[in-house]
Amino acid sequence: MLANLLPGIREIRAPLAAGYIWIAFGWLVWARHLPEPSQSSGLLADSYKLASAAGPTAVGIAISFAAYMIGILSISISKRIRNVFQSPLFQMKTRTALRQAISRKDILKPKDAIDLGLIGTLPTRVFYTAKAFLSSSSSPRTRAILYFLHELQEDMHLMPARLLGRDQELYGAYDRLNAEAEFRTGSALPLLATGIACYMQVDPSVGTSIITGAALVFVSGMKRASEASLLLLEAIRAGRLESSVLEDAQGIVDRWEKVIGDAYK
Repeated sequence: MLANLLPGIREIRAPLAAGYIWIAFGWLVWARHLPEPSQSSGLLADSYKLASAAGPTAVGIAISFAAYMIGILSISISKRIRNVFQSPLFQMKTRTALRQAISRKDILKPKDAIDLGLIGTLPTRVFYTAKAFLSSSSSPRTRAILYFLHELQEDMHLMPARLLGRDQELYGAYDRLNAEAEFRTGSALPLLATGIACYMQVDPSVGTSIITGAALVFVSGMKRASEASLLLLEAIRAGRLESSVLEDAQGIVDRWEKVIGDAYK
């Protein structure tokens, strides 16, 4: 029974945590500007009366529901931010697994690995990846492999669904890592906002500490996301999981190379 409950708990904890932090942020920003119940009027006075009549338990349930709804919106924004930063290029183990997986398809040469940002320090990788996309001097092959990597990353988003009913153990391991990544990256955004509010209205040192903590939480969440991607790549290398994109790697690169070459003629 506990095993059936855990996925559900993992599903709601990220939006709940994010929502509670956003409510704390709102309280820090607006609480001091709210009048006392005896001095309030209109909708605010009605809200005070409703809270008093309902009691603390009902108020707590209402706040939790509001936190969950706010958290759902916040998590959707956090996921978009996470997708911008989430790339196999940012973690060494993931880059190694990716190089090994596609090197077997004979489409990746040592120079390609450098040009694509799969080797080197983070600034070097970011520079070469940006150069490959933006520079007109990049070869059609380099750009074709980049587009292939993008397709592979999109295919990896579908892989967990393929594991359902086929490899529950592997799916459970992936789901735990992904849920933890979502929890941490989802909490980082409201923590950042709360830190800024504390910096401006409470104490700069407290605000700076919270902002630093938010950054560390986000980085740790991205690390968990990369570990989840690494797990899928290792499963592909071990033969426990299939990728239609990886199986047709050479064909995809050739097609993109032809399209890009024709576009620049």
